[in-house]
Amino acid sequence: MVRLYQWKHAQAILTDTVQLPAGSWPRHADFHPSGKWLYGISELSSTVTVLEVDLIQGKLKLIQTLSALPENYSLRSDASEIEVHPSGRFLYVSNRGHDSIAVFAIDAQNGLLTLIGWIACGGKTPRFTTLSPDGTQFFSANEDSDTIQVFDVHPDTGMLIKTDTVIETASPTCICFA
Repeated sequence: MVRLYQWKHAQAILTDTVQLPAGSWPRHADFHPSGKWLYGISELSSTVTVLEVDLIQGKLKLIQTLSALPENYSLRSDASEIEVHPSGRFLYVSNRGHDSIAVFAIDAQNGLLTLIGWIACGGKTPRFTTLSPDGTQFFSANEDSDTIQVFDVHPDTGMLIKTDTVIETASPTCICFA
């Protein structure tokens, strides 16, 4: 279930809920910079959900659900992280098991997603991923290979370009910028 809250008088007020299919197990979500759309991932179903957001009414509307995995992939994989690029043009989803990052284009008119492609995460089990604050780099914290793979983000296509920078660290699960 996805819930939308509004802050009123220093309290979180529940304004809407959207029920997702049983067993999908929603994990993370990220708002589009415009605030018009909310993008969520479901861990067990490895699906991406697009929700239209009406901030005035405090309502959510499910408008798209698609897989974060290739159509022919049949092994276990769990979606772990989701990020909307600061430009609002691209979306990234990490897949543990498939060990990849799915890259999507975001339609500026309706928020719908179109798959651009997948790129190997540069390690094993990308538990946490994030973009640099300026959106020029992407970091994949690969928990089971004890590495953080750094990618450059192509400014026009949003595709990730693997760099030679690999940071070795034990079981990385979070990256913060200070």
